[in-house]
Amino acid sequence: MFPMPTVFVAGSMNMDLIASVDAFPAPGQTLIGNSLATLPGGKGLNQAVAASRAGAHVAFYGCLGNDAFGRELRHFAAAEGIDVSHVGQSNTAATGTAIITVAQKCNGENHIVVIPGANHELMPVDLAPSLWRGTAADVLLLQFETPIPTVAAALAAAKATGTLTIVNASPAMPSAIEILRRADVVIVNEDELVAYALGSSAGGSIAELAKSAAGLCATPDQAWVVTLGKRGAMVVRSETEALIVPGFSVEAVDTTGAGDCFAGGLAARLADKCQWREALQYANAAAALSVTKPGAAPSMPLAAEVRGWLGSQPA
Repeated sequence: MFPMPTVFVAGSMNMDLIASVDAFPAPGQTLIGNSLATLPGGKGLNQAVAASRAGAHVAFYGCLGNDAFGRELRHFAAAEGIDVSHVGQSNTAATGTAIITVAQKCNGENHIVVIPGANHELMPVDLAPSLWRGTAADVLLLQFETPIPTVAAALAAAKATGTLTIVNASPAMPSAIEILRRADVVIVNEDELVAYALGSSAGGSIAELAKSAAGLCATPDQAWVVTLGKRGAMVVRSETEALIVPGFSVEAVDTTGAGDCFAGGLAARLADKCQWREALQYANAAAALSVTKPGAAPSMPLAAEVRGWLGSQPA
């Protein structure tokens, strides 16, 4: 029996406060909402749950506040089978929160305001030597909702052991492009790609987006993965033709966390030594299924669900 693929995730843990409305309010306008939900989220936690439900053993590195939200998030992650023994606790900052408005008449699109709180107390010293203590990872998955020096420290620690490193370069931070050059895989959506390419692919075709992504590759081996929504996703290297897989058309209920579902699913499949096409198809399908349910982390599908749904799709 082969061991489970192992994914380390270092990143944010937020409590999401999700308001459901029919349409987004105009500036200065007050609307009556439909409902309010309080659900686990944060890019790091979303991706960790997606990877765990995709069949990977996941260890999480983050920081929570000493408050009710922090205790609830820690319990939720542990119940998902995620190793939370490296999640720290701040006694000075509150647990991170996100204020999310989901517009049902806008195909489930959302507006999000993130208050980082304790997420910004995840420091380089928390990751550099201790990240690899007692175990090894197949993949390290990072995002930009924790301090950039911490991301850099984690990349350096992983590189020293030959671990595959993936950075979901979101939210877009063009000033951090030098950090991205150190990653094996970079994941962005179209808007983020435009930001890192300094606008050169704004409004472009898939071919133009692929050209911009290829231009950002720091080495011939570095891969940039670009999510394209309903158009699918592609992986690009500087010296090879882009590999593009088609997307899926589903009835969206809530798009919150879809990109995180893609990143976590992709990390799990790459940790399991899948080829790029299979990994992208799985990640695409997982993300599509996630938007058919409300919430972020709780909407991540199980591997059996994704594979069964993929098998039911037309060839």
